[in-house]
Amino acid sequence: MPLPKISLVTPSFNQGAYIEQTICSVLDQQYPDLEYMIIDGGSSDESVDIIRKYAKYLKYWVSEPDEGQSHALNKGISRCTGDVFNWINADDYYEPQALWRVGQYFEDPRIEVLAGRSRSFDAQGSSVINAPSALYEDNLAKTIGWARIDQPATFFRRSVVEQLGNLDTRLHYLMDRDWWIRYLLRNSTQNIQVVDELLVHFRLHERSKTVAQSSKFLAESHTYFAGLAQHYGIQDIQHFFEKMGIVPLQPMPVLPAFPQHLVKKALHYYLLLIGLDGYVQFDKSQTVLFLNAVDPNQLADEDRNLWQKVLWRNRWLPNWLIKLGRRS
Repeated sequence: MPLPKISLVTPSFNQGAYIEQTICSVLDQQYPDLEYMIIDGGSSDESVDIIRKYAKYLKYWVSEPDEGQSHALNKGISRCTGDVFNWINADDYYEPQALWRVGQYFEDPRIEVLAGRSRSFDAQGSSVINAPSALYEDNLAKTIGWARIDQPATFFRRSVVEQLGNLDTRLHYLMDRDWWIRYLLRNSTQNIQVVDELLVHFRLHERSKTVAQSSKFLAESHTYFAGLAQHYGIQDIQHFFEKMGIVPLQPMPVLPAFPQHLVKKALHYYLLLIGLDGYVQFDKSQTVLFLNAVDPNQLADEDRNLWQKVLWRNRWLPNWLIKLGRRS
């Protein structure tokens, strides 16, 4: 039985310092049934010259102005004909044999999504192996509310991509998380395969969005989840975001009918997540703002205990003592 056809798209803009490594990491896989496309946003650096070097190995490439990463990816997705899809950004690269392993997993027709591991690294030599896209056992609400997807190492069957529809071009930071949430709302977690295998290397550098524009991720995230609250009529969350002056994303992408009580739980998990992030960053105001908005009755027992413990520590312990406790 032949391995499934894999379609990959690389969106790129002025990544000439890194894009050749990305391209070679794809082509050197020598995967037997691969279509690879590069959608460049009209780069003014050496990117186009590098892409031309490999043009004969590409199904398609273009360099022209676009409306951002989501728009570029949608142009590539519209040309995909493979059984499996993912995108790899022009500053990342695949682990050798990664696509072979992906293809072998997707030989199982029950698998709709495959989630492996990535390695984040920077120019100073720091690196960390990331956990796969997160599934919380028997807690779909938490899986949706925390919505942690490791996009470079998470591959979708193309039939699922067609079901989900295009990436939302209004989203510049959360487009992968939106897809993940849309999938979970439609299909739950039963056809997702999580594997403990390193598939891709994710570069952190001063021009990458993850590093240079981290605050914009959070702002877009609030807008998105406020939109979910409005779409599903979760009034307590709506009022919370309104008080913060957050304008909800509207209209939302096509979303399925879904039990309102589960959406409510998911949104309270989102508030918990942001509160915990504030605690990790020693931001007491963010921690108390979001944790006080959480309804603990919407959480599982272990998460309710965590909420209570962090709320108490944030209120009564000074930051120097919290830092000391983490080092010990």
